[in-house]
Amino acid sequence: MNIQEIKNRRHFLKELVALSAFGMFGWEPPVAASEKTLSETAITEKTLAENTQAENTRLEQALKIEPYRGDDPDRGHALRDGHLPDLCKPSNLGKLETSDSADFVIVGGGITGLITAYKLRNYKTVLLEAGNPGGQSSLEERKGLPYSLGAAYFCDLELVNPLLQELGLNPVCSGLRPMDLIFDNREKINLAETKAIKDGHFAKDLYELGKLLKGNSETSAISVIDGVKPSQSKLDSIKLADVLTGFGEPFLRFIDRFLLSSICLTAAEISALAGLYLLQDLFETIYAFPGGNGAISKALTARLEEHIIRNAFVWSVQMKSDGAEVIFQAQDSIRKISCKHVIIAAPPIVAGRILQGASNTEKGPLFSFRYGSYLVSNFIYQDESKRFANFENFNLSDKATETSLINDFIPAELVLKSTGSYKPSMGSILTVYSPFQPGSQGRSLLFGSDRVELLTQVAHELSARTGLEMSTIEAVVPTRWGHAMAAPIPGYFRKLENLLNAGRNNPVYTLNHSSLFGVQCLENAYVAAHYGAERALRRLK
Repeated sequence: MNIQEIKNRRHFLKELVALSAFGMFGWEPPVAASEKTLSETAITEKTLAENTQAENTRLEQALKIEPYRGDDPDRGHALRDGHLPDLCKPSNLGKLETSDSADFVIVGGGITGLITAYKLRNYKTVLLEAGNPGGQSSLEERKGLPYSLGAAYFCDLELVNPLLQELGLNPVCSGLRPMDLIFDNREKINLAETKAIKDGHFAKDLYELGKLLKGNSETSAISVIDGVKPSQSKLDSIKLADVLTGFGEPFLRFIDRFLLSSICLTAAEISALAGLYLLQDLFETIYAFPGGNGAISKALTARLEEHIIRNAFVWSVQMKSDGAEVIFQAQDSIRKISCKHVIIAAPPIVAGRILQGASNTEKGPLFSFRYGSYLVSNFIYQDESKRFANFENFNLSDKATETSLINDFIPAELVLKSTGSYKPSMGSILTVYSPFQPGSQGRSLLFGSDRVELLTQVAHELSARTGLEMSTIEAVVPTRWGHAMAAPIPGYFRKLENLLNAGRNNPVYTLNHSSLFGVQCLENAYVAAHYGAERALRRLK
């Protein structure tokens, strides 16, 4: 979107909030006068601002919109703009005394960093996290009902199950694939079937998609570590839309919604290799925890408390011949910790700015990624709702415009209901996802617009789509993720290979954010953690 479109969208938001507020909260609109008086035309900008602030306060109180969770951009933007604290500037680093030493320092306490730390827990390992551990795999709980602040489920149990068993976690197996839940169990198909389905919504399209995935079976096993195969590289060079031919428009709309929810891209943007990899999930079983993948982060954090330093913002990682020095800020104190090997589990955009002493060949590509962003809005209702049987609920309206903010939502209580642990007193929570593509208005809305306006629009749209009255909302918990998803556009996997090869021979550091090992997901976070831990341990030999 260009600047004018962003301005138009903001104008739409303000109009929608003002108009809907009259009907929702019983306020009467002012009577239109035939002519404006002199005093009316002399209203100052300050008065208008005060009126707007007062109106937003009323809206916030009526909806009980809580503060943002997720990304806090202040320090990140300071790092981006080179506004470092004085003691973190290169000329002053010599004045810092080393406060501690470790075998390994892990920068970033998202799911990858946590799994890496768990694998290295028997060594002197320090994990530095700018906020609370978990990142996009985080959860909260209200009235005993957990809800996700990001990732809600996964599909590849075989890969991560050994870790889950160690943690004493047993995910709920729905016994269904995402498409079964989306389409009310009407389509039964898997990649091994050869018989087309004759009945059901999207039946022909699903059958053809199954055949397409079978014909491109190499997309199910992509390893950046072992090297991308020539046939995979060919798919990585084109867009998914180039291979999705012959499908109906409603089905393609669903594909776009699914991809937006997964990675903040549509078929017209994502590489065919990444897109086909993600679409395999439509034929896989869903595994989920109450509160989503945050249950894994919570279990890992409980076992790693002695290794974790919270609210520790890393300003610089200095490469040395015998290891690394990590400069970070914890509260108001600037500290330096030395280590034999540093593992950077932060996104490439952060890694490129904090990594000092690496070659341009190693660092340069870290700045070439594009990112999608998304908003997660948890709407907490006082009463149980029995109208949602589907785990995933996508907005498939053919009338959805750019002003629509709801891509899909998940009823948080369904996982507990499937285990018999749900109580009606818990009420209902709808976890609503609003993804934004790279280069769109996403970060402007999440960080530059009014929180109350934005969440009020989501609330009205959700009420219109679900029929749930806004008066039954107890609270709204918004979570924003800015540079959340590295966009796997054409050429993405070639870039990952080059990055991995450039730093492979450096014994001092490892980059292991999940986005550097394929499409961002729990499965690749596990692969990245295993790779980072193995490289770190080689340093001790």
